[in-house]
Amino acid sequence: PIVINSALDLHLKILIVDDNEINRRILEETLAAWGIPCHTATSGPQAIHQWSLSGPYDLVITDQHMPEMDGIELTQYLRSLPDASHTRFSLLSSESNYPAEIRALFDEVGSKPIWPSTIHGILSRLFPGILGESSKPSKPLDEPESETLGNLKVLVAEDNANNQKVITLLLRRLGIEPLIVNDGQEAVLAASRGAFDIILLDIQMPVMDGLEASRRIRELNAPKRPFIVALTANVFQEDRDAASAAGMDDYLAKPITLERLREMLGKIVKTSRDLPVPTAPVRESTALIDPHPLEHFTAIGYEDYLDLLGDVIRDVPGHLQTLMAAIQQGNALEVSSRAHSLRGMLSYFGCIAMTARLGELENYAIIDQDQATNIHHELDLLWQQSLAAIKTWEKSVRDFAPSAL
Repeated sequence: PIVINSALDLHLKILIVDDNEINRRILEETLAAWGIPCHTATSGPQAIHQWSLSGPYDLVITDQHMPEMDGIELTQYLRSLPDASHTRFSLLSSESNYPAEIRALFDEVGSKPIWPSTIHGILSRLFPGILGESSKPSKPLDEPESETLGNLKVLVAEDNANNQKVITLLLRRLGIEPLIVNDGQEAVLAASRGAFDIILLDIQMPVMDGLEASRRIRELNAPKRPFIVALTANVFQEDRDAASAAGMDDYLAKPITLERLREMLGKIVKTSRDLPVPTAPVRESTALIDPHPLEHFTAIGYEDYLDLLGDVIRDVPGHLQTLMAAIQQGNALEVSSRAHSLRGMLSYFGCIAMTARLGELENYAIIDQDQATNIHHELDLLWQQSLAAIKTWEKSVRDFAPSAL
């Protein structure tokens, strides 16, 4: 088990603020497994009340989107309190782009869904030495060593300066010094001048987008065929099909995390140390679920996973009814809030088709009644199909375990 470094005699007081019960439980159980107690609150006002009872806290981990008061407003208020001068604040969100003044408000900003390795990193950076060496998340046995990854020649095409910095830092953590270019045209030029093992292409770029750049790079007929990965915030099957048709081998969903990047590079390295021409990736036509978030539950425990999934199965129908009622009432703010909450819950279980559709509904416009009925049927069908896909995944990895489905 993960333990606190008792030599420091340091006891953290942590407050978790999230209106989503599943999110709170995952964070709470992750910290409990490490011997770190915490308090929880379901809203900004409740967090303020909890602070008045038990504050100040060493760390406040807050969701962004919550009713009554969001995570940004809550943090602004708590930072104004005289006894909060030593408190650290971490924001958890499914979004990735924030103005500089918002990022400056937080000591750490984490992407959802968030996993034990991410929480471990936040605690280690904010409170150096608080977690002993034994607390480090175990590394998969098949994870390639950094020395192996460090030999890779990587080209990255990304037009956003902040995103360039992020992916550069992530690659450097893996021992890789990438070449960064600003658009697809520059990527094609770089690929024509030098051999790369892996090329990461943002899909949407000025001058030349990632799809066109991939087609041009394939036309170069380089002696060593690079492995091309699409960087995209979209997870729709048509986007993946377009990437595949343009000669791309795989995709990496934004926001990019160290864990997913390491997994992607490790998969490429394991294919062959010489990176031969890969066969076309096998893709399920439905693209209902991504199994990787499900696999992360092994860090919590399979029985706890079943318990959490059982709660989701129980709660989703009610969430869908509430969402549909808001659509029928034409309440755009409520539709966006309900869709966001449900999307955040299901992202932990890899329901990519369902969360993609809910993401569209967050940008709600007036929907007529015929459309509303169709959306209800569509979401209900997606949910049933997603459950069936999760059950198939369970059978493939846990034949001996009881299912929550």
